[in-house]
Amino acid sequence: MRWRYFLPISLSLLVPQPGFPEVDCPAAEAMLLEAVASNLRILGQYHEALAQLEAALTLINELEYPEVEIQVHMAAGLVNWALERHDAAIGHYLAALEISRLADERIGVARAAGNIGNL
Repeated sequence: MRWRYFLPISLSLLVPQPGFPEVDCPAAEAMLLEAVASNLRILGQYHEALAQLEAALTLINELEYPEVEIQVHMAAGLVNWALERHDAAIGHYLAALEISRLADERIGVARAAGNIGNL
């Protein structure tokens, strides 16, 4: 299981490291949290993944990066679906669809609509 070796390294990135400059970039932090959540989802650790995604969602409320918002909502939809929280999953997919439409992100619209159609 190669993923098990990668996961602790990813989680360690969330803790400030000595010698590294501190960067205040909510979009980058949200993207990192989503990446960690994706790894946790692959490992079947859905509750832990959901905690990472909830933290990312709190960061993206005021962002001007719709592609980050779309990605986090799509990932949250996947995790909620795996946890059989179907209403929450469709809520995240609908949020991703709306953000995609407003940002004229056609690929985001297609991905969100496809996931909604799969439900």
